[in-house]
Amino acid sequence: MYWPQTVHSLGMTEAQRGWTVSFILIPTMAGSLLAGRNKFITRDRSGLIKILLIIGVGLLISSCASNLIVFLIGLVVIELPYGGLRIVLYGHLYEEIHPNHRSTVNSMVSAVQTAGGAVSLLIMGRVADLYSPQIAMGLGGSIIIMVLTTILLIRLVRQ
Repeated sequence: MYWPQTVHSLGMTEAQRGWTVSFILIPTMAGSLLAGRNKFITRDRSGLIKILLIIGVGLLISSCASNLIVFLIGLVVIELPYGGLRIVLYGHLYEEIHPNHRSTVNSMVSAVQTAGGAVSLLIMGRVADLYSPQIAMGLGGSIIIMVLTTILLIRLVRQ
């Protein structure tokens, strides 16, 4: 997160920044407790798509924030499903992957997440440096929503 630029653009004090970092841990923990235990975020492919869609919407909300309250609402919308992302992902993998191949697949998932995270931080960091963190968050949310919309349209056409 680009806290120095975000703090400056939203006019946050250092105390508000500290409370914000502490505050975003609560929805992350709640999301991990709720994942797979309700009918909305399930431990299958549709649950993963719903989580990513909610994260994309949260990024768009945070990118449009003009004050601290809207920014915090966006963070809650991002962090709540993010807490359940790994639980749903690994639950889906354990249901779909044969036990003989699980360790290999889990290693590949970990490697792809690490490499993807590093590449996305480099790209979005450059976008944030050139323009602003809000534009980087909005671009990330837009990309997530466009990719998910494309996937859903392809599924509908195949049916």
